[in-house]
Amino acid sequence: VDAWDDIQEVEDEYELEGMEEWEENPPTRPWPVREMLVGVVLLLVVGGAIALFWPRITSLFPGGSPERPTQPEE
Repeated sequence: VDAWDDIQEVEDEYELEGMEEWEENPPTRPWPVREMLVGVVLLLVVGGAIALFWPRITSLFPGGSPERPTQPEE
């Protein structure tokens, strides 16, 4: 039981230190703007690459979709 009490004391100290740091240096912005912008840019780049290479990607899988005929009708 003594070891458990020691662990609890150490955890309480860490929590207090974290709270003190938070009070001394609070976050200045509500959302991490830089990370969100990086995510949006990555999504746009990946989406653009997929859209650009979509015909090449679909040509790798023969058969096509059942709704659309693979051969053009003449």
